Amino acid sequence: MPLGKQRNAFFWLPAASKGKSEWMQYFTDGHVAPLMLADFVFLLHAGVVLFNAGGLLLILTGGPLGWRWVRHRGFRLAHVALMGFVTAEAVLGMTCPLTVLEDWLRGVATEQSFVQRWVTEVIYWNAPQWVFAVLYVIVLSAASERQSARG
Repeated sequence: MPLGKQRNAFFWLPAASKGKSEWMQYFTDGHVAPLMLADFVFLLHAGVVLFNAGGLLLILTGGPLGWRWVRHRGFRLAHVALMGFVTAEAVLGMTCPLTVLEDWLRGVATEQSFVQRWVTEVIYWNAPQWVFAVLYVIVLSAASERQSARG
């Protein structure tokens, strides 16, 4: 293979490059950079899902066990804010902006949400979107009541 065309384990990096112009062309050819950004958006989105779901489990577990950090105001405010945003999206039938951005970067258009598409095998229920909206409202209400009861 000619220099600059070989691939290594990192599929998106050239094995070698003759100069900056070839390197920059490789990343700005309209294919690699958007896919790398889409992967970053995916990881960010997965982090938000993990923070929401994992944070709720940690709060519910850590409260009775006396873990002081689960009562930290900043953590709880960030968690309730993100849960509220996700709940509002579901209730309003909106597609998450991170899903829209990832789809745009990948050059695809889907009707599925992030959860439906990427975590289908783990937590997907074959239910209409309104079922998820109701569940989000219930979880957010329970978390808010629990927070206000503690002061």
